[in-house]
Amino acid sequence: MLQQDHTVQSFPQNLGIETNKPKRIIPELINQVSTVSQWTINAAEVWIEKGNQLFHLRRYEEAIASYDKAVEIKPDYYQAWYNRGVALGLLERYEEAIASYDKAVEIKPDYHEAWCGRGVALDQLGQYEEAIASYDKAIKFKPDFPEAWTNRGLILENLHRYKEATASFKRALEINPNFPEVYNAWNGLGSIYNSLGQFEDAISAYDQALKFKSDYHQAWLNRGIAAGKSFSYNPFPSTISAIIIQNPSLNERGYKGELASYQEGLKYCQQHTHPEGWGMLHQYIGKTHYFQGVGEPNYREYWREAESEYRQALITLTQQTFPELHLKLVRDLIRVLFGLNKDDEAKRWRRHGVEVFRELINSPQKSSGQKRQLEVEFSGFSQMRVDVLVEDRYFVTALEVAERNKNLYLTWILDAQNEHILSPSYSEIQDLINPTTAIIYWHLSPFALTTFIIPPGAPHSQNNSTTSSTSPPFSQQSPTLKSKI
Repeated sequence: MLQQDHTVQSFPQNLGIETNKPKRIIPELINQVSTVSQWTINAAEVWIEKGNQLFHLRRYEEAIASYDKAVEIKPDYYQAWYNRGVALGLLERYEEAIASYDKAVEIKPDYHEAWCGRGVALDQLGQYEEAIASYDKAIKFKPDFPEAWTNRGLILENLHRYKEATASFKRALEINPNFPEVYNAWNGLGSIYNSLGQFEDAISAYDQALKFKSDYHQAWLNRGIAAGKSFSYNPFPSTISAIIIQNPSLNERGYKGELASYQEGLKYCQQHTHPEGWGMLHQYIGKTHYFQGVGEPNYREYWREAESEYRQALITLTQQTFPELHLKLVRDLIRVLFGLNKDDEAKRWRRHGVEVFRELINSPQKSSGQKRQLEVEFSGFSQMRVDVLVEDRYFVTALEVAERNKNLYLTWILDAQNEHILSPSYSEIQDLINPTTAIIYWHLSPFALTTFIIPPGAPHSQNNSTTSSTSPPFSQQSPTLKSKI
């Protein structure tokens, strides 16, 4: 009993309260709790502010570390969870970003910015229906949110759900015809018109996008594509763009009109200020020359122009800075080099492209979904890897890779979610034949047709398959490869 009395008497002193009077102990205790709570809030705010400063300096890893400190001190700090998600998204760590956004909306279910950010991350992972659902949540809590309506429309347009996409874009424009990213809504609307073959309406929409953001390279690219497809311009548009008034050549259509759009875009997208846009505009100028030359008697003149533009684009669209854009450019360059009979250089670029593709596919920063998207986007490089292996006389590996690629895409066609790819080895292929049969196997890549002849009883040796490779129509002097299984 004496021990308990001593504990009760010493309790206020242990908490730093200098009184034993019951009426004063409770107010003092409440004051201490409030002080601790206020310290927690202040400390968390310091960390989030530091994170924001690092974020604006583009030091995203350090910013994330600061946001981690903020939520460690104050786990229900939903703004810190949101900011953390944004930084993770910019580092392309989309699964982690989604987890952060999930925490933010768990704490504050009506946090519309977090729902929108979650939609952006899901979109990047190719999870389009889930992304649309997130944007729907953002709109539910903030119906006048034009950015969410626009992002929703962009995904719907990508899914060819044009009616719904058009409604989303038009809703965004109704809410605020001058919101900061209004050019995205106009560009999206133009893409729908372009897909529906309404090229003049598409050009008008792209011109609206460029009115708000004249250095928007994607709108210049899209405008050029639409101008190239259109037969004649509309002499009575609903609005006349100031850019067209300054440069009447933008009223051209077809080959000249397409070039005019890209060349005008270069005035606004300079090499040192807009490296991505500058490179892509040069690439598309090259593509325009290339396709204009197809079927023309003087095609080599057009293709030399294309080659020159592709080499310009390589200045900024480098493997280090824009690896995926670099791969698309390399693909175009290989095609024109083969067409100009510069086979040795084309093959060097082909090897380079296959290696860049391999690095992208094996990148630990890429999710399985992103890797699948890369496999689909750059399937040509998977096929070109077979060409390289044949060239190096690794015929058995080439056959196995060709078969694996075929089974990969067939599996995805049958079941888009299947991650388990079944593909036979060379030994298992041998089991399919008997002494009176053989297998003839054709493999088609963007630049070669390879024939594998597999007779019975051929040993498992890399350089003892029989293959022949023939070139596409525009590569006239490609060597024929032959060897024996």
